Amino acid sequence: MRANIKVSSSGVKGVLFPSFVIRKILEKEFSEALFQLGHEMMSGHGVENALDNSQKNLQGMEIASFYGRILNNIKALGATFENAIFSREYGAVWDYPSEIIRSVMKIIVEASRKSLVAASTSMLTISKYLKGMDSIEEKIKDIMSETVTSMKFLGMFLSPLVAG
Repeated sequence: MRANIKVSSSGVKGVLFPSFVIRKILEKEFSEALFQLGHEMMSGHGVENALDNSQKNLQGMEIASFYGRILNNIKALGATFENAIFSREYGAVWDYPSEIIRSVMKIIVEASRKSLVAASTSMLTISKYLKGMDSIEEKIKDIMSETVTSMKFLGMFLSPLVAG
């Protein structure tokens, strides 16, 4: 796994960010990307067309390159949807440092074996769940920030008094 990945869509070209920063960016964008793909597939488009349309709709987002890589693997290599994502040799998922993306894509591949409707329904449901998790995480950060600020303040003034 790479320690650093270039982020070009952030407007900061040539700067390397640690993988945890990239992972957070990708995971925030992933719920939207999943919704886009699920909506395209629910509309009756096949996997290739849905990936192509979703990638175009996600232009400017880092996650668009993930869909582009999957689409390229399908078109250029003739890979199946599963192999385009998970092949140890050329699978798209291995270039993206997120366990959430890997796990969700496993679920999507399994659902796609049943039908496109099952896959698209799974995508839309998981997308909604991920968006809910993001909002809960933000609320927790807001709640905790006041407590953390108070503790820092007390620590700055009480530590010198206790230490003498």
